[in-house]
Amino acid sequence: MTPLHSSEQKDSQALTIEIRNSSKINAIAISFPKCMALRIVEEFFFSGGFEGDIRQLGNTLIVDNSPWIAKLKEASPTFDVCASPDAKHYLILTDDYTIEIISGSTPVIETLD
Repeated sequence: MTPLHSSEQKDSQALTIEIRNSSKINAIAISFPKCMALRIVEEFFFSGGFEGDIRQLGNTLIVDNSPWIAKLKEASPTFDVCASPDAKHYLILTDDYTIEIISGSTPVIETLD
């Protein structure tokens, strides 16, 4: 069963991702009030290993000591100024995609009808 994905940007930093299977049941919405970066990789191109320390938060994973955040800080001297000091690297795994988000706020995860 291939899940269907959609996303909606309500304002300049908010992001909501809906994940549902092809029968359109068991859908969830994951909302990030403040999204600083988004990266989506097709499962085919994903190498499989994660760097950093992984911990679970409901249907998402959090990457502590994130190499992606470290690279952004290194590449952009203003990252710390623009980003929330407690920015976290979230990871959502589906059958077809790996979705990564850097957010300064905890996501709200809800089941859809």
